[in-house]
Amino acid sequence: MNGDIYTDYDFTKLAISPQAWAHLVLVPNPPQGLKGDFSLRDGLVTEEPGQPRWTYSGIALYRPELFTGCAAGKFRMLPLFQRAIAAQRLAGELYTGVWNDVGTVERLKALQ
Repeated sequence: MNGDIYTDYDFTKLAISPQAWAHLVLVPNPPQGLKGDFSLRDGLVTEEPGQPRWTYSGIALYRPELFTGCAAGKFRMLPLFQRAIAAQRLAGELYTGVWNDVGTVERLKALQ
């Protein structure tokens, strides 16, 4: 879970299927990110053009297979997600409950 989000997501229900390398929780797009990140089809995360797009919430479960070939240190997650999408190994769900990206002082004040 990212450290800069506020949510009432029930983490006891977060699960990953045996064939998935990761399971992402997606949310409706917030005002600061109306384009969204990914689409969903049959429980799999996709990047299909023309499909509704949702925002990655910062909530996920990862298997070691997602990180195959990574070196120690800082790296971007998007290429790993895209590789998993291409292999049809990136599962996901849409969560429509309470979720806020508190990534700025202004958004933190608005949440409070």
